[in-house]
Amino acid sequence: MTVAAPISSFAVENFLEDLSLIKKCSPIDRVGSVLNQLMSSHDSIFVYDQHYHFMGLISAQQAWLYHRYPARTLVTHVLIHPIEISKKTPINLVAKYMIGTKIYTLPVFEKGQVIGAIKADSIIKLILSDKNMLDQLKLNIKVNTPITADMDTPVKKIYALLKKYKISRVVLVNKTDALAGIISLSDMLPIFVEPAQRRTRTSTKLTSNQQLRIREKTYDAEQILLRNERARSFMTNSVISVPFKTSLKTILETMQSAKIHSVVIVKENRPVGFISRHDILKALSKLCPKEQLPIIFQPAAEQLKEQLYQEVGKLQLQHFVEKVSHRKPLESVKMRFKLIKNPSGKTKIYEAHLNIQLKSGQYFIIKAKERRIDQSVNSALKKAEQLMDYYWSGRKWPHKNFKVGKKN
Repeated sequence: MTVAAPISSFAVENFLEDLSLIKKCSPIDRVGSVLNQLMSSHDSIFVYDQHYHFMGLISAQQAWLYHRYPARTLVTHVLIHPIEISKKTPINLVAKYMIGTKIYTLPVFEKGQVIGAIKADSIIKLILSDKNMLDQLKLNIKVNTPITADMDTPVKKIYALLKKYKISRVVLVNKTDALAGIISLSDMLPIFVEPAQRRTRTSTKLTSNQQLRIREKTYDAEQILLRNERARSFMTNSVISVPFKTSLKTILETMQSAKIHSVVIVKENRPVGFISRHDILKALSKLCPKEQLPIIFQPAAEQLKEQLYQEVGKLQLQHFVEKVSHRKPLESVKMRFKLIKNPSGKTKIYEAHLNIQLKSGQYFIIKAKERRIDQSVNSALKKAEQLMDYYWSGRKWPHKNFKVGKKN
């Protein structure tokens, strides 16, 4: 009897993509012209300097859906520093990183150098060829209820839906709620790239450079907020759909053969379900063994009686660790508290000190003050998530009450 290989035994080296097949750009290129080359908002472009040193990558999801950088922004200002995946990294762990970053083409490193890339499509192809893996995924994959909109909805409202639900596509229906098409962030890229008509007058007292900076700052906002075109003008009409209760294997085979990234499940021609690469990768990532991270939660002696707020604070911290570890491997997370009283000894303020240590050696220290222990935990975690997002995208954190460094 042949024993099926566990998913963790499949490593990146089996699916390594040659660098010659990966799109590349320079740090001095413009965001608009570079991202216009992408076929999907989850794809990425690798950025190299003039000496062919890898600097990072750029994706449409991060640049335009989450941060909405102007199209004329230099690539060097929106770089993302990806996690270092090696040839020996298990693919279920790679799937976890892809879900966390929402980038489905990631570089593979060896001794600090990029030697290739790993793509989500390669992982899905493997799943189709391995019955054991397919059987395991069936237990974890979830069919989502699609986010829908009328095909005559203005594109600015479609964009608002993408941001609100943190998704990359919306299913479009007609007046009878029948499937009409689908619109994705990549379908809307022309809106960002085309020059905008100026609707406001620029003061003649400003220099030409100052005028240019003002135009660049409002470039994308004008594009998306002033466009009244309907979604039907940008949607994809030829949507691949499957009947209700279609098997997972058939859905994956349909996606693979049609070279598409999502499938709409219909019942009487009405969209009732939706499966995309995101759902498949998420199911695969759930097969990762749960890593026991050292989480240290140290309340002050005076706080021991506030058991309820402590438990809430611990749960918040655990949820944060699970969420962040999808993007960066964590070494440890420690939270301690300082109790601050006014001169009369009545008013109490909880000052939370959050120390996050990454496996790369990078560390973050964040402080937050609130009147309850759970509130101070929540405040510190929100700041930490924003700070790590800035660090991950290569930007500088503009606020105080933090410290960033790297241990040797």
